[in-house]
Amino acid sequence: MQITFLGAAKTVTGSCYLVQTDKHKFLVDAGLFQGLDVVARNTQPLSYNPKELDFILLTHAHMDHSGMLPRVVKEGFKGRIYMTPPTSALSEILLMDAAKIQEGNLRRNLHPYSESMPYTIEVALYTTVDAIDTINLFQSVSFNQPTDINGLKVTFIPAGHILGAASIYIEYQGESVLFSGDIGRNQESQSVVPSFDKEGLSRANPDYVIMESLYGGITHPDRDQTLSEFLNLIIPSFAVQRTQELLELLKFSFLDNKIPKDVQVFLDTPLGLAATKIYTSNSHYFNDKLQFMGNTWNFREIAGDNQQTHTFSQQSRFDFENLRIVRFHKQSLALGRQRKAVILAGSGMAEGGRILNHLAMNIADHNNTVMFVGYQADGTLGRKIVDGNKVIKINNKKFDVRARIEYLQGFSAHADQPTLIEWLGAAKKDKLKNVFLVHADPDRSEAFKSAISNNGYEVTIPDWKQNFQI
Repeated sequence: MQITFLGAAKTVTGSCYLVQTDKHKFLVDAGLFQGLDVVARNTQPLSYNPKELDFILLTHAHMDHSGMLPRVVKEGFKGRIYMTPPTSALSEILLMDAAKIQEGNLRRNLHPYSESMPYTIEVALYTTVDAIDTINLFQSVSFNQPTDINGLKVTFIPAGHILGAASIYIEYQGESVLFSGDIGRNQESQSVVPSFDKEGLSRANPDYVIMESLYGGITHPDRDQTLSEFLNLIIPSFAVQRTQELLELLKFSFLDNKIPKDVQVFLDTPLGLAATKIYTSNSHYFNDKLQFMGNTWNFREIAGDNQQTHTFSQQSRFDFENLRIVRFHKQSLALGRQRKAVILAGSGMAEGGRILNHLAMNIADHNNTVMFVGYQADGTLGRKIVDGNKVIKINNKKFDVRARIEYLQGFSAHADQPTLIEWLGAAKKDKLKNVFLVHADPDRSEAFKSAISNNGYEVTIPDWKQNFQI
């Protein structure tokens, strides 16, 4: 078996691994590169012929793992794309959104933009037709059910990162490799989606592991500590996972009297609303309880909420009395007149979408707070704000930054170093020959390498396009 690291090698994004055996040629992930130093890779010629691929395995829906799929299809791929059912639903809305925005912006002679594509790309990578052709190739596979794909045994194991996220375990002719995908945090009762499946991992006995190391050397702050500052603010929010977590925590902040009852919450992100509907329709994948500020809130599948016993239905997980849905652009513009409001709007890195208007109307007022609750990539408006720029540009107009700026890391959907070590230890070590560290800046991978090498692991940090015979 040969693996070529075509993305996420000594960089965070662009997840893509070409795997070849004596009988197979396939990809694990096909993601977009995001970052000023790597974004140009998206338009370079592909390092493989898509027509020769037998199939593709997708770990989860985020665009740095899925966003190049329509380009691969556009250039001739005809096989199946395997993923879990929730990943299929989320990938559909994200890929369609990205394609439509690229088409629309090019018609207006602007640079393409989508929430998960925050960097200038000089040409449209694909069209809506390409996205539809890609969606038609989706094939859903259940969690923890070994599946034969052209003679390979493939198992999707819950990774806990977002709804549908999986680690992928591949077995062939006595050899095996485990792709971690993105690993979620191990805070079992502090997220909508349960943490990674330790029992499922315990059944894996890999020869090789390809593993994310994004937060090597870092321990995340506790979420309850983070929530102590969670009041009266503008929140640039990512559509998938972050929006749903924020809605849930806002709901129970109201129920627990952590937020005054006269505060209104506005969900002003069409893509976030679509993603929330997908989450709700897949509530059987949810965690069954939430621990919040010393209280435990329980959930069940059947309808009917009982606040006295802290029991709620899964279907109402994101609904609460103070929530208002903003569906139309004119409604969004009118929010500038609101006071005592919490506004969740896309995009999460403040590079486009409805959040720009809210920032323009609020960031110069010292009475307001802007809270960032996700990774802010280099070069984005969000990064400039959290880095302390006193003047920013929005739609070519300058604004003084006088609002209070908060950058809370406690909401990361990625595992920190202690959890990465726990994930790695959950799989058997009987045959493990090497751990390849990916999906991180080099200093984070090196920090994690130092941590696990001391525990007897052989570790490699591959270069971009480097291949290994395993």
